[in-house]
Amino acid sequence: MGQEQETYIPDIQDDTFSDSLKSPGLVLVYFYIPLVKTCLLMDPVIEVVAGDTKYKDKIKLYKLNAREHPKAVAAYNILSIPTLLVFKDEQVVATLPGTSRLKELRVDIERHL
Repeated sequence: MGQEQETYIPDIQDDTFSDSLKSPGLVLVYFYIPLVKTCLLMDPVIEVVAGDTKYKDKIKLYKLNAREHPKAVAAYNILSIPTLLVFKDEQVVATLPGTSRLKELRVDIERHL
């Protein structure tokens, strides 16, 4: 495991979504709704991954408020919140619905690197 550093996860919106997918490597988009209990449980897991230096040049992580940006939610058929979509070359390679444990999330990320 890499070391953790201070994390900042940029928010994206419906109108910036497709541009955000053009990053090299894996792009993870975390669909959430603030103050929803399951999202509050998942937030620390996402922050640990975002701050892990092991993934520094390998993944780009974004957050999307599902309540405020429903077009992306509908376009990717997001049925539960929180959901994490994993993109590679602008294509969805994994959908991780619900809450995940850190170990499970790392396994899923490593599978697609």
